Amino acid sequence: MYADVLIASCSAVRGGETYHQDQQIVAVKRAMIAAAPQRILLLDSSKIGQGAIYHLGSLTDFTHLITDSAAPPEFLDTVREAGLELTVAEPIATGVAAADS
Repeated sequence: MYADVLIASCSAVRGGETYHQDQQIVAVKRAMIAAAPQRILLLDSSKIGQGAIYHLGSLTDFTHLITDSAAPPEFLDTVREAGLELTVAEPIATGVAAADS
């Protein structure tokens, strides 16, 4: 298997490690991590500091991380120190008010 780019998410990140709640999904994601030279982790800030049942791998298994602006500054520092390319995105407004703008 080969992929140019992997774009993946996870259920939780704790202590620089990633987790997921489904063992079969973990197996597929690990195979894709091994196959893709560019590995992007999409992570909303609510998952930082949380745990889940199955260990997926380390943050350093990814080359890029995209998260939202509510991520704790110390977590962002850890990501930078680990050498990942970091993008902090502003959340998109949702609901009726956003549709009217």
